[in-house]
Amino acid sequence: MAGSCPTIDFGVPEEGAKEYNMNSGRELFRCGLQCIKMYITNVTMEVNTVKYSCATIDDAGHEKFCLKSAQISKRDQGIVNWIAKSGASSAWDTGCVLTKADLCLASTDNDPMVYTHTEGNLSVRVTINITDVADSRDDIKDAALAKFNSDSEINAEFQGMEWILSDVGTNASPTDWQGGSVTYQGFANQHYGHRTARASFNWDNGRIEKSVGDIRYDITDDCNIGNVVNSLIS
Repeated sequence: MAGSCPTIDFGVPEEGAKEYNMNSGRELFRCGLQCIKMYITNVTMEVNTVKYSCATIDDAGHEKFCLKSAQISKRDQGIVNWIAKSGASSAWDTGCVLTKADLCLASTDNDPMVYTHTEGNLSVRVTINITDVADSRDDIKDAALAKFNSDSEINAEFQGMEWILSDVGTNASPTDWQGGSVTYQGFANQHYGHRTARASFNWDNGRIEKSVGDIRYDITDDCNIGNVVNSLIS
């Protein structure tokens, strides 16, 4: 067989695995039909560290329902001012990055986002008599939050969140246990922990997934997208 076989790790290391999610915009320069170029704007990189662990499932049972799974997440919201990079013009080649984040209102060096509030989501799935889903919605929410709050890392990320009901659903099946789900939207006006965080727990197998991360903004005058990505990952 031609070529070599790479050495690739299997699974997730104990210290966690990195996740990278790049986002950017597109800007088209068009002058008639002879000059059309596509440029890149507003490059950001979300960098998360994901860990897995196990916890007890002995707290699944409650008076009217049995917890099956729950997910919780948050993301800080804010204002970022974007400005042109030094020397940006239509003379640059297609694929160049035109903009960078402006630090003029930043409260800390190299962090141009001005924090405004935090938005979150809490979703819980249960087995329950479908007639009891709506009446039990807050009890289901509280049971899921108690599970997440028992983990110190998760609890540190979600302090101060207010949870507002957004959806109640039922699962009706002639061949399965009755069940349902509730979803709450989260809100906070004070920053805690990391810019992004999420966690999930499965009461069937006791698996916890935890992820915390930050959002990085391109503040350089480099117009090469490869160089920008390298600077945001490092």
